[in-house]
Amino acid sequence: MAQKVSFATLLDWLEDRLPPEEAQQISAAVATDNALRATVAWIQEFGCLTDGLVLANPPPSLRRRLEALFAEHSADEGGTGRWRCFNAEPAGQQIEKGERRLAYTTPVAEITLALQQRSREARYDLHGAILFPGDEQPLLTVELLRDDCPVEWRATDPWGEFGFARLPAGEYRLVFTGEDVELTIPELKLGAI
Repeated sequence: MAQKVSFATLLDWLEDRLPPEEAQQISAAVATDNALRATVAWIQEFGCLTDGLVLANPPPSLRRRLEALFAEHSADEGGTGRWRCFNAEPAGQQIEKGERRLAYTTPVAEITLALQQRSREARYDLHGAILFPGDEQPLLTVELLRDDCPVEWRATDPWGEFGFARLPAGEYRLVFTGEDVELTIPELKLGAI
């Protein structure tokens, strides 16, 4: 009887991401199962066809329109829809000893950022935290964008903290995405503090 092997496991096997013992089991299964061999061949052909293919980000106007549609859909649901999108509003700023601290507010969470220029470099470190009311802090993906293109991303830790290091000066956007929420700091300028 053939062993059930998931598509994801086949991908991991092809990309050498499995422990040696499991990889040997998958190799044996592929060797004895025509359907698995056909799937592996298809994955390899697909990989060859798409190697080097880069998907462009949508133009900024399309991205803004899609964001507006998501927000509109959430509003149509009476604000109780599963997906909630909010732009963070500035709530305060403090500059002290070469560090700029920024505070933002949204209807569902508070966000704090600390920007610090690296000595002798035109680069900046960005550390932040997002705080939701209550005891539980959801884990979020924090994406840093420049000109609507992804630069880097991080995951928040259990306390809602995250950080980016050695960023060049410029204008950025931060997008926090969770299971049912997306929060955006639409304009974040890194420059002389």
